[in-house]
Amino acid sequence: MQSPKTNEIQLPAMTVEEREASSAHGIPAPDTSEANLNKELQLAIQLNQDAWKSNWENSTLEIIHDYLPEHPEDYEIVDAVKMVMGHDSWMDCVVFVKDDMCADFFNRALHYCLKEGQVHKKKKGFIDGSGIGYLYQYYKDLKPALEKVFDVKWYYQLERPLEWALKQGMDLTKVANHIHPGHWSYKAGHKTKFAQAHKTLNKVFHLDESCDRVLDIAEGVEAMARSGNLIHYPMDNVGVDGLLTT
Repeated sequence: MQSPKTNEIQLPAMTVEEREASSAHGIPAPDTSEANLNKELQLAIQLNQDAWKSNWENSTLEIIHDYLPEHPEDYEIVDAVKMVMGHDSWMDCVVFVKDDMCADFFNRALHYCLKEGQVHKKKKGFIDGSGIGYLYQYYKDLKPALEKVFDVKWYYQLERPLEWALKQGMDLTKVANHIHPGHWSYKAGHKTKFAQAHKTLNKVFHLDESCDRVLDIAEGVEAMARSGNLIHYPMDNVGVDGLLTT
């Protein structure tokens, strides 16, 4: 047997948070038809390619508009990630989700809420409130939500876009902006993290309509940035509400 070439990129085995999942927690099965997976792969390739452009591409904005349930206008997409995350481009979003920690989006979203003067539901002071209390509440909420999304991953075991591309005779590992981690594709853990951040902030603030919508859009765009790394199909980044802690 020949030794593998040193310049080959080895895709990880699906072993991260491995489990025996007996429930999909009400999340419907993905459409795994060849036609749909090829369509989803094509969209992910487009989002991956667009990250290298100097500005927001129409193709990026169109995909985000079609997949996000809010169907945001182009200016809303650009403004939301700037206001919440400080991101000026699609590339900024794509780079952020390569190696962000679980609390990173929450902390920026919390800062946005405070800057916008959102009213606390209960006066808890600094330590028990915006200092560490709200972050502690987020972690309490996030743990069961992540357990559920990993159950879904292992229940359906949908292969990653790069793996599906290899089956179609395309090695995209050299052009992917990042290589996926070692767990299945559907649904996205990042969408779950970001959506739970918004859900928890709704528990501690009286969010006004404007702030609520901005957070909705920001969480959706930042989650879709995982597809901008060819890590997820766009369909992975939506439809996780049933997994969240209310």
